[in-house]
Amino acid sequence: MILQEKGHPFFTENKLFIVGGRVYANGNSEYEGLFGELTEIRTGKDAGAGGSLSLRCRFTWPDDPRLEQDIEHRASSQIGHPVRLADLHLDNVILSPGMLEPIPDHLPIEQGTLYALLVQVDQEDAVAATALAVSNDVGALIHVMWEDLASYEPEVVLCHTIHQDDSYLFSYEAKDICADELYLTYSIHKIPVLPRAALEEAPKAPNRGKADIASLLAQFQPGDAVRLTEGVLHPEFRGLCGRVVKTVKTRGLVKVACSDGTTYEASPDHVERLIAIRI
Repeated sequence: MILQEKGHPFFTENKLFIVGGRVYANGNSEYEGLFGELTEIRTGKDAGAGGSLSLRCRFTWPDDPRLEQDIEHRASSQIGHPVRLADLHLDNVILSPGMLEPIPDHLPIEQGTLYALLVQVDQEDAVAATALAVSNDVGALIHVMWEDLASYEPEVVLCHTIHQDDSYLFSYEAKDICADELYLTYSIHKIPVLPRAALEEAPKAPNRGKADIASLLAQFQPGDAVRLTEGVLHPEFRGLCGRVVKTVKTRGLVKVACSDGTTYEASPDHVERLIAIRI
């Protein structure tokens, strides 16, 4: 099947692609860093060799020669001989869904894994960082990034991209080298989300004064064998045994090196001493 009608939706690999919609080549592709338009979706026997689904894209030529060189280097390594960007026919690139991020026009409202978009602005000897948006859709955050880019003067160009595990980084700088210095760094990071139930069900420690907390912390010494009780906030640490690393008096916590190799800081109310002998 060949889908070419603009606006036609196609859902695959937890991503919603739209024929005629905007896309971004992610770190799974040698075209990483390029933005473009999805022109065609092919499935089944029409997808051609190598799979049952292929996406055809028309990418925009990069403004910055450094990004152009990055793509040429990756493509040359993939193909096995030197190639120039002009040889790659950016108006008709075939990629798999895992190599693309669809860019929707709005932020989704579904529940799921969350990502945060942050921007760091370096201009005229001043640096500022701001959180712009949170979403479960990387493409939606890229759309927000584009909207934010339009608010800066002078005009900026994408000069570098990095994709590592669950994070993306986009570096922009002023297009005109004679203009005032402007450097923008956008980062998209996967963020852990604590379920509401864990917050609601976790036992609350009684209110105590500083003297009471200090007295509780004094019961623990480095090397003491302990067990984290059912009262700790994170379920995966409940019941783990370990040894006291130290007490953090400024925050009223006991730092424990757990038997599974992790460390955890807990209220002394939720740390049970297994033996009274200091080791």
